[in-house]
Amino acid sequence: MAIRSYVYFGLGLKDNPWANEFFPAEFVFFLLGNISFRIYDKIKGKEAYLTVSWIMAILFLLVFIMYQYLPIIPSVKSWAYFILVSVCLPFIFNISRNSKIDALIGEFSYPIYLVHFSLIAVADFFILKFGVLNPQNLPLVLKLGFSNLECLITMVLSVLASFILLKFISDPIEKFRQLRWAKGIAKNWQER
Repeated sequence: MAIRSYVYFGLGLKDNPWANEFFPAEFVFFLLGNISFRIYDKIKGKEAYLTVSWIMAILFLLVFIMYQYLPIIPSVKSWAYFILVSVCLPFIFNISRNSKIDALIGEFSYPIYLVHFSLIAVADFFILKFGVLNPQNLPLVLKLGFSNLECLITMVLSVLASFILLKFISDPIEKFRQLRWAKGIAKNWQER
């Protein structure tokens, strides 16, 4: 945290690449994630931590909702938030570890991450260059605001593209991997 604070406040390097791409400044988040995982590893599946997990989840939700209204110095507030996330995340995972919705969100998160920047660029290209989805030409029902409509379209396309990636690329590769693994186990078992 000291390195990140020094780069951000001491040197005044608040923009990229220093803010989000400079490894020594980002290493703190890796360490916080490591600490979160170690906490989770200690508490997962233990009934004794279920009440604490719900309390931490509610605390996190309240802070998340009220964050912009908290009367704290912005830099202190952001660091407190990072620490709160690191402490609360293992308890939130403890609650949601068997959730099918959480598993589905987890499945879609990486493909969405992979495709969303490309789809934003494509949407910008079509909207700006060709005047597609010109807000003046839209029916009143669709006038959500130009950037909101673009965002909505990009989100829908990202989920759709992610579904296609999962269904036609990731799932078949995973089935092939599992089949190879099972054949390898069977072969090793027969050789004994």
